[in-house]
Amino acid sequence: MKKRTEHIWTIFVCILLFTNGMVSCDSSDLDKLPVNDNPEVTFVNDEVPQRLSLNNARLKRIVPGSFDSVYSGKIYEYNNEGQLSRISGCMYNGTTVTDTTEYNIYQYDQEDRLILTSNFTANKNVPAGFINLQTQVYIYSKEGKMEKSITYYPVISQSEYDVYKYKNNMLDRKEHYGTSGALESYTTYTYDKVGKLILERYYAANNQLINYIQYSFIDGLNTRSVTFSSTGEAIRKVINTYDSNYNLIRSESKELVSYSSLADFTAQYEYE
Repeated sequence: MKKRTEHIWTIFVCILLFTNGMVSCDSSDLDKLPVNDNPEVTFVNDEVPQRLSLNNARLKRIVPGSFDSVYSGKIYEYNNEGQLSRISGCMYNGTTVTDTTEYNIYQYDQEDRLILTSNFTANKNVPAGFINLQTQVYIYSKEGKMEKSITYYPVISQSEYDVYKYKNNMLDRKEHYGTSGALESYTTYTYDKVGKLILERYYAANNQLINYIQYSFIDGLNTRSVTFSSTGEAIRKVINTYDSNYNLIRSESKELVSYSSLADFTAQYEYE
């Protein structure tokens, strides 16, 4: 059971670093993308397998990189098996939690696979004080690979879903189908020779490239990711910092274009 628990935590850390999954493929696909000559966003990689935490540290809290007395953050909780069971979005005054604005609940099957996540958002108009805005159900193949995730929206009684396709035993493509049941977009994944995710490409249903993300690795650690537009313009850069045990402790996101609707932010990661 301990090995299964460590495996679940490893998967969760990878999700934090990459946002999505992983495919066995060399980096030659990078040559097919638009060229960007900005030295600040130059792609860097090595042939070291991805390094994971040396001490299986469990994430406890994410807070802003700097803050005054009042700030927002996320708290991570675990069940008796060491699996992630709840993430709460909270407001703080100093070190005291003053309010919970939302929370996610995670459930697992007997094989320790994540099968259900439910998102609840604060709502003063309901007796419980929170309303279930969405629930995700995860479906696995006989081989144990996730093959489909269904997102339900209870308030509007609609759903959409993602289909996961694999190649060489690794995630190759994720297809998103909207509430009408039609394909709306898809994502492809490219890996280096040792299996590290180095490229995600996002496409519309008509195969038009929307944007792509390149991941840079130094000494097997994902130290940077850069999001590019379909023309090769760098629009966002994320810098990751780790401690001596390979735990992610700081992530800095910077918008590189003036027209972005997002803002720069920094997150600090605290562990148990």
